[in-house]
Amino acid sequence: MTNGSNKFYSANVIDVLESGEAIIELPPELLKEVGWKEGDTLNIEDRDDSIILSKVTDGKATIKN
Repeated sequence: MTNGSNKFYSANVIDVLESGEAIIELPPELLKEVGWKEGDTLNIEDRDDSIILSKVTDGKATIKN
């Protein structure tokens, strides 16, 4: 779904692990657009009414509220 120049996507939560980490399924068009692939680790940031995902590049995932 798009809204002006912003794009919005939905993701499915496949599983939540005992550690609190979640396995999610992102739309293929989103993965292609941002250059992510299955198995990539993502940072999660809760900003206002949005969830911001970014690929981990330093090996240290974070969750920010």
